[in-house]
Amino acid sequence: MFLRRCAKSKSKLHTLSSHHIRSISSLSPLNETWNNNLETFKDNAAITQDDYTLTYGELDQRINSLCYMLRDQYKLKKGDSIAHTSMLRPEDVVVMMACTKLGCTYAPISPVYSTRIGDITESINAKAIIIEPQFLKYLNNDNIPQIILTEDFDPNQWIANEFMNTSYHDNSDEMVSNDDINNVFFTSGTTGLPKACLYSHQSFYNNTKEAYDRFKLQAELENYTTLIPALITPAACWQRWAILLNGKSMVYTNKYKHTDVSHWHYLCETKHPEITDILAFGRALSDIYHFDKPFSNLKYMIISGDFIPFKTVANVKKKLLPTDIKLVNGYGQTETGWIAQLDPVAMAQCVDEYMDSEEMGQSESINVSVGTPLKNTYISFDDNGHVLVKKDGDSMMREYLNNPEKTAETITNDGWIKTGDIGFIDKNGCLTLQGREKDIIIPSSGYPNISPVEIETVLLNHKDVNEVAVIGYPNRLRDDTLSGETPVAFVSLTDKSVVNKEKIKQELMELSGNLLSVDSRVDDIYFVDELPKTAARKLDKNAMKAMLYDKV
Repeated sequence: MFLRRCAKSKSKLHTLSSHHIRSISSLSPLNETWNNNLETFKDNAAITQDDYTLTYGELDQRINSLCYMLRDQYKLKKGDSIAHTSMLRPEDVVVMMACTKLGCTYAPISPVYSTRIGDITESINAKAIIIEPQFLKYLNNDNIPQIILTEDFDPNQWIANEFMNTSYHDNSDEMVSNDDINNVFFTSGTTGLPKACLYSHQSFYNNTKEAYDRFKLQAELENYTTLIPALITPAACWQRWAILLNGKSMVYTNKYKHTDVSHWHYLCETKHPEITDILAFGRALSDIYHFDKPFSNLKYMIISGDFIPFKTVANVKKKLLPTDIKLVNGYGQTETGWIAQLDPVAMAQCVDEYMDSEEMGQSESINVSVGTPLKNTYISFDDNGHVLVKKDGDSMMREYLNNPEKTAETITNDGWIKTGDIGFIDKNGCLTLQGREKDIIIPSSGYPNISPVEIETVLLNHKDVNEVAVIGYPNRLRDDTLSGETPVAFVSLTDKSVVNKEKIKQELMELSGNLLSVDSRVDDIYFVDELPKTAARKLDKNAMKAMLYDKV
């Protein structure tokens, strides 16, 4: 077993020449943009976490030192896969960018998949893994070299300190092309290992550029500092690159508090009031809503990653965010990259209309539209209302690694990707999502199918409800003569100390009965302190199904 633990050296870092940097690669658009801009940004603050800050120059020193260590010590070369597992910390950017410079394939494995790290690294034939100590127990693979980070980020303890002053030997035959594979991103499946989506340098760059161009157009901020609470998901990687390629600053949350909204509030309002924007995944907006304290300095916020009720969006925007904030709802997938956005102007109009109708007691229980397609992106539907996506150029995943059957099921012969989402175009020309195909509930009557999102949105209207997830309970588990499914709900309450849950349950059952069709009414409600989440903070309905089956 090969191990490399963090060096304890506190020696001064040495700057590498721009000639050495450029000679690593010249064809990848990611590398070219970074190298061209580095001299301009080298003294700017790049990343801050806790009480530590790295400038762009210091960040580049670490990137290059890791390149040398991986190449010279571990003999890694272009095309090799390097896995990476850690909580939120600045090294995630260093590893990501070092892999890009070397032409290695960066394979971030979310801590959500920690118990499957060994199988995942084997499935992608990883040549090394960069890993936090807490996850080593799950690796169970002595054949893969392990490069072990410190428990917490400390700029004076860097795994490649001894390579800071090493000269680079030009390898012209190892030039990195825009067509080479840059990343392998994992997306959860219903069974087995997560599927591995391959992105080229060009497709990753195109998504990064799209993220930045939209931000620049909508936010209208010359200088900005972004709060980073998200682990290394695809969208979070695109966001990090978009910030770094343009010389702006990031503030990471504390690694142990990345989902703690009270910590976000402290950073935005007290410690780093210069923070201007945030990308909030999954149910983060609901957390802000229930935290109920204003974020007074934010100028721009993207919400993404889940079906978000207008009730939540409207109340957060009107009561907890500055009146001039630009709020955006984004939609994308691991397989497709960014697909659509509801821009700030449309969002503000929708919120105003909702608040006016709520005051008149006429508001509907609906989710926020995900807006219109991005540039060079096309949306279509099959005969069953399933959303299909296609883009010009190289902007989506190339394939699922070592999984031609799933690739063929997902990508049509003419280049459309089947998203698995169900939706429609509303009266304003915006895409509105109704749910995931795999989550649709099939009633015993056989038709019409039931959208869990419709039920969840109704139940979220209850004043005491924090989160809701509705899944289908197989009728055969109660009566083996029955087919189909019955909706049941998992609910977390805003006040975890509530004793009389039966009263709330009765109110929710009545709400369901009054506002939904007979087949869509929930059959039972289970209260939990917190609903399980995926890596992107989406509700993990597979985990809830397992909880439900355990009750049988």
